[in-house]
This record gives sequence, C-alpha cells and structure tokens, in this order.
Amino acid sequence: MHDFDDADVRFIGLILLPLVGNAAEHVTSVWMACKGKMELTIGVAVGSSIQIAAGMIPLLVLIAWPLHKDLTLFFVGRTHKNACSADVCRLTLRRSFSLWR
Repeated sequence: MHDFDDADVRFIGLILLPLVGNAAEHVTSVWMACKGKMELTIGVAVGSSIQIAAGMIPLLVLIAWPLHKDLTLFFVGRTHKNACSADVCRLTLRRSFSLWR
C-alpha cells in the first residue's frame, strides 16, 4: 500500500481536483478561443475565477472551522499577484477587442 506524503496530498488538492472539477469550463474556454470568440472565452475564465473566490474559499474556511483547522482568508505574499491578475483582466476587458485572430 502506498503512503501519501504531504506533497502528494497537496498536489491532488491544489492541482488535480480543480482541473478535473472545471474540465468542462476549460474545454469550452479553449474551444471558443480557437473560434475567435474572445468575449465568451474571457467571460468563462473570469466567471470561473469569481466562482472560486466568492464561493469555494469562504466555504472551505467555514468547513475547516469546526474541524479546528487553521484556514483563514489571509494569503501571505499573494496579494500583489492577485492585484496584477486583476489589472490584466481589467485592461483586457476594457479594450473590448482582442488581437488574437
């Protein structure tokens, strides 16, 4: 029997589960991008991000609370990455057209 170490559990939880769980959204986004429908592609990608940020993260915090797990909404060192990705998204949506043809 294989013993899972901490890295295996983190890989499954952080990489595999979100990819498998959102496979339909990823396929739709890539398919629409190949067809040149960038508004729909960005809408699917941004909608998925908002769904995770606004729904799943607070839900996981509430689930961890009665289990006495230390899970907060304080993400150390990731604030500048989130701000940068929000700016890229804002600039992409503000232009309202894409150079991908």
